[in-house]
Amino acid sequence: MSTKPSVQISCFSDEISANFRTQLEVTQALGLGCISIRSGDPAATGRSNNIMKWSDHEITVASRMLDEFSIRVAEFGSPIGKVKLQDGADGSTNRFVERSLYLDDVRRACDLACRFGTKRIRGFSFYHPKGGNPDEFIDEAADRIGEIATICSKCGLVYGMELESNLIGDTGERLMRIIKIVNEPYLRLVADPANITCRNIPGGAVAAHKDMRSHLGWMHAKEYKMGSAAQVDHVDENFLRNFVPFGTGDSLIDEILMMLRQDIPRLEQELLILGVKDGVLITLEPHLRGGGQFGGFSGPDGMGIALRALCHNLNRYDIGYNLMQFRELKK
Repeated sequence: MSTKPSVQISCFSDEISANFRTQLEVTQALGLGCISIRSGDPAATGRSNNIMKWSDHEITVASRMLDEFSIRVAEFGSPIGKVKLQDGADGSTNRFVERSLYLDDVRRACDLACRFGTKRIRGFSFYHPKGGNPDEFIDEAADRIGEIATICSKCGLVYGMELESNLIGDTGERLMRIIKIVNEPYLRLVADPANITCRNIPGGAVAAHKDMRSHLGWMHAKEYKMGSAAQVDHVDENFLRNFVPFGTGDSLIDEILMMLRQDIPRLEQELLILGVKDGVLITLEPHLRGGGQFGGFSGPDGMGIALRALCHNLNRYDIGYNLMQFRELKK
C-alpha cells in the first residue's frame, strides 16, 4: 500500500506574539508539534530580542518551555547573510560585507541550533551594494557562503539559503549558481514565493521554484498579491503590505505544489543522508499584518487563518501533514 507524500508544518512563532509562552500556547492550540524559532521574550523581561541575542538564562527558560509544551524546534531562523553593508575605514560606502561581521554569529547559530535540537539553519546570501549588479558579486557571495556551509556541515547542520529580494540570491537561478560554485551537500535552498512575487514578476515564483527544486531544503509558506504592473528591482522591505493567505496571491501556488508533491520522496531521501529525519518542512511565515526586513507579524488569529489556508491547498494536492489528534491528547 503506497503512502502519499507528506510534509512537516512549522511556523515562525514570533509572528504570533513577542511573548514566548504565548507563542507556544497558540502553536499547541493550532495542533502544530514544532516551531521555527527566531525571536521572543522567554524570560518575560518586557523586551523581545532575536534569538542570537538571548542570554543563557533566556535560552534555558525557552528550552524548558519547549519541553513543557512538547514542542520541538524544526528550524533555526538566523539572520546570517542578511548583514547590512558597512562603511569602509577609508570612508567608502556600500562595501561588500567583511567576514568579521558574521563568522562569530555563524558559530553561535550552530551552537544554538544544536542546543535546541534542530538540523536546519535558515540564512541568506548577502546584500550587494545598492544599485549594483548582483551577478558581479556571485563569486564573493559563494566564497563566504561556502565558509558558512563548511562550519555548519562540521556540526551536522544544513544551511538553507532563502530566496530573498535585494540580496545576491534574489532569483532561483542566482542561488543555483552559488550552489554549484560552493558544491557543499549541507548547503540547500529555501523557497519563499512571496519574496519574488512582491517584485511584480509574473510567474517569477514558479520559475524560481523550477530552478531551485533540485537542491530544495524546505519551503516558507508566504504569499503576496502583486500591485503595479511594473517589475521592481529593489524592494522597500519595510513597506510591503500585500501579504495574503497561502494560495490567494499571485505566486501560482498550484504549479509550485505540483512540483513539490513530485519531489517530496526524493527530497526526503536526500535530507535523510544529511541527518534530517523529519522529512520536508513547510514553515508558515504569513506576515498577514505586515512584514519587514527581519520578520513580520500575523497574530494568533492570523496564524490560524494562515494554517487553514495552507492545509486547504495541501489537501487539494493530496499532500499529507500531521496536526495533533485526540488520540495524542489522551496520551
